[in-house]
Amino acid sequence: MVGTGGTAVPLNLGSPLKDWVSDEDLSPYRAMSAKTAVTAAIGGIHGYELPDVVREDYLASYTGQRFADQLPYVRAYPAELPVLGELLPRLEPPVQILAGRNDAVVPPENAEYLDLHLPNSKLDLIDVGHFAWEEGTDAYTDVVTRWWEAN
Repeated sequence: MVGTGGTAVPLNLGSPLKDWVSDEDLSPYRAMSAKTAVTAAIGGIHGYELPDVVREDYLASYTGQRFADQLPYVRAYPAELPVLGELLPRLEPPVQILAGRNDAVVPPENAEYLDLHLPNSKLDLIDVGHFAWEEGTDAYTDVVTRWWEAN
C-alpha cells in the first residue's frame, strides 16, 4: 500500500512540498513552531475535523526542530528518485497505489508514475486531496479492503 509521496521523474510536486525540496534557505523552517507547521498542514484537510487526540499527536510529532529535521528526506528527492525509478521494474510484490485525484501537494502523476513502472501494481485515485485517508475514509477503506482480500 503506497500513496501520497513524491516519486515521479522528472519531479512533479506542488506547494508546499516543492518549496521544501528546492528552497536554499532553510532558516524559516527551523524557526517555524510545531503549532504553525501542524496548523498549516491540517488546514488542507477538507471535510474532516481532526479529533483533539490526533491534533495533539501531530503537535507532539513536530516539537522542537522535528519539522526541519525531516526536510533532508524530501530534499533528497532530486538525487534519489531517479535511482528509485531505475529499480521499480525489478520490484515484484503486489503494490496497491492509492492517492487523491485532487492532491495539490503530491499531484496524482506521482501515483501514475509508480503504476507505470511497477510490474505488479494497481492504481486507484479517489476524489480527494492530499489527506486521502481523512477526506475519503469510505473510499479509502473500500480500496484497501478490496486489495487486501485479493492479495
